[in-house]
Amino acid sequence: MTDARFPDRWLSDRRFRRLSDGEYRSYSQALMWAVLNRTDGDVPAKDLAIIPDFVPDHAGRLVEVELWAPAGAGWLILDFGATQTSKEQLDGLDARKRQDADRQKAKRDRDKRAASSPGHHVKESRDGHVTESRDDIGQGQGQGQPLQEEEAGALPESSNIRGPSSMESVFCHGCGQELDDWTSGTVAGHCLGCSAGCSACSAGPEAAALPGPVAADLPAADPGGCSVAGCGGVVTDYLRRTYGQVCLAHVGAVAS
Repeated sequence: MTDARFPDRWLSDRRFRRLSDGEYRSYSQALMWAVLNRTDGDVPAKDLAIIPDFVPDHAGRLVEVELWAPAGAGWLILDFGATQTSKEQLDGLDARKRQDADRQKAKRDRDKRAASSPGHHVKESRDGHVTESRDDIGQGQGQGQPLQEEEAGALPESSNIRGPSSMESVFCHGCGQELDDWTSGTVAGHCLGCSAGCSACSAGPEAAALPGPVAADLPAADPGGCSVAGCGGVVTDYLRRTYGQVCLAHVGAVAS
């Protein structure tokens, strides 16, 4: 709906004060007609007869008080451009309304498709930008392959999680250092640094000792070294207090 504007300043405008009631009514009717028909204030002479309640004889009076001006085969409402909405502006408003209606219809259609398609999600931002996604996009091919591997239990290459065989901590029998896994060190359970100076490490599996204690029970190593001849393994304070001056590789012999 398009409305004509009647500014309050017209109440004291001398041009309007000089009009009779009938002349003011003719002016008002012509103004509303021009707005409705988007003539930008043009009033063709041939259209005077179809303006509701307009008295054709009043056209000359409106020119006389400087509310109208002759223009071609008709007249121009002088204050129209300063007070009313132009045809270009009204056409732009109509175009925007059509765009809004089309966007709302498209959204309703998307919502209907989303409601009937499991796993289909539709999001629309405040500016009307639409983002669509599906839970099953990429599964079984292309980018979906890593997801299938994770679902099957495979771990990413960058994962630092140990396998089932490494869930229990293993410590070096000499210095108490935690080993990376069951295969680190030698058969006697030393780290590579301690195994070089221990004769038990080269004696074979029969010299293997018990698993090491927890890291919290392994204070600093005693620089004296293992008292077993030819061993030289590191003796921690924990081992020295409990078993004497022997490394963990020879604890079994002392305990027995």
